[in-house]
Amino acid sequence: MISFAVNQTSGRALPKRFWETWLRRIDNALKLSKQLHLSVGIVGETRMRNLNRMYRGQDRVTDILSFGDQEPDSDFLGELIICYPRARQQARQFGHSVEREFAVLLIHGILHLLGYKHDATPEADKMKRLEQRILGLK
Repeated sequence: MISFAVNQTSGRALPKRFWETWLRRIDNALKLSKQLHLSVGIVGETRMRNLNRMYRGQDRVTDILSFGDQEPDSDFLGELIICYPRARQQARQFGHSVEREFAVLLIHGILHLLGYKHDATPEADKMKRLEQRILGLK
């Protein structure tokens, strides 16, 4: 199972049960072999833009950033930073709830932390299929 800590400075707080449910689904789908810890930060647009500029050199707001642990044997999976206003906007755009958008972003971010990429076609297809399976779409 993935243990977690959430630090939310923006938006409506999601209950602990939300995070536990989706992390359990991710764990079950991926059959993780060891206990991992995840940190999640929920921020506003200004903070996200600053982080994106600082760490990726892109002066714009993004929906999620993932920062993996560089130690190979560490039980710390990494940190996900999610932009609440962007998640809310995307939820409206895609016609689903904010909770559903947070699930999409959580799954996407964790897969990145586990080494999945969506820039190379074969890996992108595999990542997309995993995301859909965890979301219950396949």
